[in-house]
Amino acid sequence: MGRGHIVSPVLVMTDRQRSILTQESRKRTTQRQYHDRIMILLYSQEGKSCNWIAAHLNIAYNTVKSWGRRWVADYSTLLNFEKGKDGQGVSDGELLESMLERVRDLPRSGAPARITLAQKEQIIAIACERPDTYGIQMTDWTHEMLVKVVISQGIVDTISRRHLGGILKNEPVTTS
Repeated sequence: MGRGHIVSPVLVMTDRQRSILTQESRKRTTQRQYHDRIMILLYSQEGKSCNWIAAHLNIAYNTVKSWGRRWVADYSTLLNFEKGKDGQGVSDGELLESMLERVRDLPRSGAPARITLAQKEQIIAIACERPDTYGIQMTDWTHEMLVKVVISQGIVDTISRRHLGGILKNEPVTTS
């Protein structure tokens, strides 16, 4: 063992699990993020080092470590699932779905969205109307005036000009 090389523990997985993940990794329809994560697991199971996997897949070393740790932490739960409720096992499709669940992103932290899709649509609808419809003597909306109208119409309680601009940014808005 050379200096600076960390030998990663070989991930444990059954032959069936390895076969199902290998089949999934070969599909052209597998999403890129799942493909990379599956390959991390398969290479780790083969005994490849985290450094080798990171370089081979062109991803961060810590990403390789994270997905390996998640697999190890949840492996006993996966084995119990694979046995099935009645001890008769589960189908390959059910097992694949359960394994993919283990490589999905976890919910992100942070506050939930305060402005709903319906509210965004109402904001966009107002932005598409002429300002004089709302008694504003302007030819084009400014974010500041649009914020005042959106709040006065009761669509939202509060919204910043910047947030409103972000909502409108990718929408083709033209006043009629």
